[in-house]
Amino acid sequence: MKLVRYGRLGREKPGLIDDDGKLRDLSGKISD
Repeated sequence: MKLVRYGRLGREKPGLIDDDGKLRDLSGKISD
């Protein structure tokens, strides 16, 4: 797993790339 920030510049969201390579949105779980 890898923590990432994704989205439009200036409006990025926290996320994670799981072991299968899928991007998971974490914005509802953790604050930015």
